[in-house]
Amino acid sequence: MGGRPSVRTIKRLFAAFPEAVFYNMYGSTEGLFSMFHQIDRNRDNCGMIPAGTPIYNRIAILIDESGHKAKSGAIGELYIRSGLPFVGYYRDKELSDKVFVVNPLNP
Repeated sequence: MGGRPSVRTIKRLFAAFPEAVFYNMYGSTEGLFSMFHQIDRNRDNCGMIPAGTPIYNRIAILIDESGHKAKSGAIGELYIRSGLPFVGYYRDKELSDKVFVVNPLNP
């Protein structure tokens, strides 16, 4: 499914597949998925599902409105850094420059 899973959807999946393990996979179109969270049957079906933890070779940085690294629990914009080239963008500087941004903490 695309987008954020609703609480209703999570409850229905747990009821239909009692032995299954579900993950919330988060990421941009360009990077497929960059973060994951194993959904906890006893906790995550009653509210917002976390975006999760960065996968291998990804770093997630939350930037506040003043352009600084946000503190835990703050609201901001999520930047995901990767050391891996993305399919379709590798060696295509023009296309990469249109889509990807410079790390605002390390311009």
